[in-house]
Amino acid sequence: MRIFRQHEWALSPDEAVRLQRKLAGEVVIQGDPGDVQKVAGVDVGVKGERARAAVVVLDFPGLNLLDWAVAEEEIKFP
Repeated sequence: MRIFRQHEWALSPDEAVRLQRKLAGEVVIQGDPGDVQKVAGVDVGVKGERARAAVVVLDFPGLNLLDWAVAEEEIKFP
């Protein structure tokens, strides 16, 4: 699976707000999504000064696990 980085993660709060507004405009909420072959689920949890994120990628419509990843790091963003 290829991951395409669309932006840097080292952002100030103001830069993050601008990025969120820009990305919100790219969300498609109407119409036919076409031939969906993969879906993903993401969860992030924070405990103290650490955050853990997990993602799973499933085939569709069978929902068989294709890939997954977990990352844990110290929180660097307010």
